[in-house]
Amino acid sequence: MVVAKGKRLRSELGSIEDLGNGRYRVVLSAGWSPDGKKRLKFDETIRGTRKDAQMLLARFALKAGKSATALKNLTVYEFVREAWLPTKADLRPSSYHGYELTVENHIKSLFGNVKLAGLLPYTVSQRLGEIENKGAAKNVYKVLRNAMKYAAQTGFLDNDPMPSVTCPKVPKYDARVLTADEMFAVLDYFRGDLIEPAVLVALSCGLRRSEICGLDWQDIKLPKGGRCELEVKRGYHGKRDDKGEEVFEDPKSERSNRTVSIPGFAARRLLEIRGATPRIGAFLNGPSGKRMSPDTLTGRWRVMMGQRLGRDKKTPTHTPPVDYLPFKNLRHTHATITLSTGVNIVDVSRRLGHSSVSVTDTFYLRPGRASDDAAADAFDALGKKNLHKRGKRIG
Repeated sequence: MVVAKGKRLRSELGSIEDLGNGRYRVVLSAGWSPDGKKRLKFDETIRGTRKDAQMLLARFALKAGKSATALKNLTVYEFVREAWLPTKADLRPSSYHGYELTVENHIKSLFGNVKLAGLLPYTVSQRLGEIENKGAAKNVYKVLRNAMKYAAQTGFLDNDPMPSVTCPKVPKYDARVLTADEMFAVLDYFRGDLIEPAVLVALSCGLRRSEICGLDWQDIKLPKGGRCELEVKRGYHGKRDDKGEEVFEDPKSERSNRTVSIPGFAARRLLEIRGATPRIGAFLNGPSGKRMSPDTLTGRWRVMMGQRLGRDKKTPTHTPPVDYLPFKNLRHTHATITLSTGVNIVDVSRRLGHSSVSVTDTFYLRPGRASDDAAADAFDALGKKNLHKRGKRIG
């Protein structure tokens, strides 16, 4: 929920007015007195955050009693958006935005007309089944599981229906990666394009989208002699706060704050892009000349990778040298190719900025057939050596 300064947000629960300087006025109408002569109302001004104001509004609603019109008419979507979501305001901006997208893109359409008080496990299971994307269905399940638990704890619900609902199963994500030849073909294809610097850094250094968009040219050291490197200090997520200001955040984990060495071919190309004179400001800019957001980066990638059709609605506007794969798979590609060259998995993990080696091993590394063949050959050599020592004929 977003409350603009000087404005009052009204909802089924009540209203919150941002008075500025960290002060909020919270109002809830609770119907009429038993004799019908006096309107009952909770009205209080507090100093704190939007989350504090929302929590106060929720407490007012509980004091009003479940027979109050506001609670009887409250929908699942309204409760999730207005009472539960603000409790997550302290999360990282990217995590909070992910919750917002799930609430607005799925819970609003699926549960916008379902009364909170009448929510049944069958209803939840049925509507989760309507979501084609199983990953999105699982996200909806996770939000509802947490929100309904909170509703039961705070007294909005007598019983939590979610323990009787099965979490949707999501197929394991098997990231398709590029071969070394395909990687250089993609780099040639994007040469001179608006997002070439992003593609170059993703493939050669393994950075995340938000890390690429958060880079400044000052973070990239490109000496004419010696090792070239870049510093990952922050992530950028576009304009997502209630004032439309740019949202930056600290690295995802302690190890995400790192210095990454740039391969020679990538460093030489970055020098050509930068020019002879060192530059300052955003490393990746959009068509308007301002810092590019991860969403804009992904959108341009999809267009260039043939995901937008021309006027005939049949032929892609671009013909890339490889089949389509998501931009995030460039990071998977970097990890896989780096591993195939013999680099230790610990070093690969640190280069990617993972919190632990297990994350790298589970989600990012996809050894190709060459690596597996090499492992078999090494084992075979060991077997032949052993048989030779025993004086047996080697087949």
